[in-house]
Amino acid sequence: MGYRSEVAIMVDENYAKKFKGVLVKSGMLEGADLVQEKGEGVTGVFFNRIKWDSDYSGIGCIETFIDDLDFDDFGFIRVGEEYEDIETKGIPYHFGLELHRDIYVPFDD
Repeated sequence: MGYRSEVAIMVDENYAKKFKGVLVKSGMLEGADLVQEKGEGVTGVFFNRIKWDSDYSGIGCIETFIDDLDFDDFGFIRVGEEYEDIETKGIPYHFGLELHRDIYVPFDD
C-alpha cells in the first residue's frame, strides 16, 4: 500500500481559476476528498491518505504551481504517517488551515 499523507492546500482567490486548471490538467481534482470552489475556480483542496510524492506527475504539477506563488498567496500542510512528518509551505493559518493532534480512546460507554 505504501506511505500515505493528508494534504490541504488553499490559494488566494486571485489564483483560483489557474489553480483549478492545474488540478484538472494534472488529473488531481477528481481525486480530492474535499474541494472548495469560488466562482469558476478552486481555492482549496484536501486529500486524505494520498501518496504525496513530487515524482508523480500530478503532484509535481501542483507543487510547481504553489512554489511559483508568493509566500502569502497560499497555504499548504502535509501530514505523513510518522509523528514528526509535517510539512508546511506558504502561510497556512492565513487561509484558516490548522493542524490538530488528537487522542481517541475507544472506551466502552
